[in-house]
Amino acid sequence: MIRELFWRLLLLIRSREECVDPLGPVFLSYRTSDGRDLTLKLARALQASGLPVWHDHQDLPPGDTERSIGTALASGLSGAVVIVTPDITHSRAVRKQELPAFLKLERDPKFIFALANTIAGREQGMDLDAPDRLLCPTRRLRSIKQYPLMADHDIAELARALVMRRMFLHRESGNPRLVLDVQHLLGHSTPAMVRRYSATYDAEKAARAHERFSPADRMGERLAG
Repeated sequence: MIRELFWRLLLLIRSREECVDPLGPVFLSYRTSDGRDLTLKLARALQASGLPVWHDHQDLPPGDTERSIGTALASGLSGAVVIVTPDITHSRAVRKQELPAFLKLERDPKFIFALANTIAGREQGMDLDAPDRLLCPTRRLRSIKQYPLMADHDIAELARALVMRRMFLHRESGNPRLVLDVQHLLGHSTPAMVRRYSATYDAEKAARAHERFSPADRMGERLAG
C-alpha cells in the first residue's frame, strides 16, 4: 500500500514537472526591452490562426512572477517559441527558468519548440549561432528549428508553420479531440477531410496547399487590419 502511494506521488510530481499537452497553449518567451512589440504581434497572429497562446502580457497574474511562470510551464503546454533578440541575454527568467524547461519538454516528440530569430546573418537571412551565443553557451540550440522574425510577413509565416507542425504531429494520433483541433485550425468541414489533406501531401507540399485552401491564408490581411 505504501509502495503504491509512493509511486503515485512520484508520477504526479513527474507529470507536473514534464507536462506536454497537445491541446495546450504555445508559450511565448522573450525579453521585454526589445521583444515586446514583435511578441505581441506574434501572439495575435497565432490566436488568429486558432492556436492558444500563453503570453505574459495577457496571462501573467499579479504577484510572484517566477512562481506564476513556473505554474504556466507545468500546466500543460503544446509548444514554445523563444523570440531571440539582442537583449534576451539579459533575461534571467528566459535563461534560467524558461529555456531549461523547454529543452526538457523538447525531449517529448509531441512538444513543438521553435526559435524566432530577429538577428540578421548570412545563413537563411539569420545569424543561426545567435541563440547559443546569447542564451546557451553549451551550444544546444543550433539543432532547434529557427525561423526569421524581421518583418510582418515573417510573423505570418511562422504562425502558419506552427499550425502545420501541429497538424502533422496530430494526424497519426487517432485521438478524436486532436483531429477536431486540427480540423478547427485548418477550417475544414469534416475530420475525413483533415485526414485526406494530411495524407496526400508531405509537409512542404502541404504548407503550399494550405496557403490555397485554408482560411489561415488571410492571416496577413488580419494582421494588416
